[in-house]
Amino acid sequence: MKLGIFGGTFNPVHNGHIELVRHFADLAGLDKALLIPTKIPPHKASKNLLSGQIRFEMCSLAVESDERIEVSDVELRREGDSYTIDTLKTLEKLYVGAQLYLIMGADMLMCLDSWRDYRGIIDRCVICAAARNDDSVEELLLKAKTLDIPDDKVIISNEEIMTVSSTEIREKIKNGISVRGLIPRAVEEYIASNGLYL
Repeated sequence: MKLGIFGGTFNPVHNGHIELVRHFADLAGLDKALLIPTKIPPHKASKNLLSGQIRFEMCSLAVESDERIEVSDVELRREGDSYTIDTLKTLEKLYVGAQLYLIMGADMLMCLDSWRDYRGIIDRCVICAAARNDDSVEELLLKAKTLDIPDDKVIISNEEIMTVSSTEIREKIKNGISVRGLIPRAVEEYIASNGLYL
């Protein structure tokens, strides 16, 4: 089984996130992909972070029409910071024998060597990273070589993925600016009906 893994705060989940997962699901022929909301992100300040339950519900709404993608609460149930290496070890027990594919944006690959036990991460999965533009494909390939990631354990794609940030979306909502087309319609309705990010 080929299992994709994509973690993040998803505060809120947006169309760029979903596009990225679907792209690698197609490119790598994944059987299933997990969207994993983090409980406490170790890499960035969790200012204005909504509860795990709310972010989990938004992710569920975002992927309800795609049977390949599921939302996992594996990190929300765990105490302390959400470290990827711990998540991978848990998923190895839950999906015995699965080949894990860790999906990330270009910025995450560029700082992968600052992650806890990054060598253990590389050993456990295929790294899937999307470049932001043509220039960064070479940069990402060079970074993969620097990290000594074997060629068969890295997939770099230059597919144009929607560039939008959750911060930008929160700002738009706060200022009463439409986010139509930036986030899944069901998520947009959930945010509006619950008065989130105002």
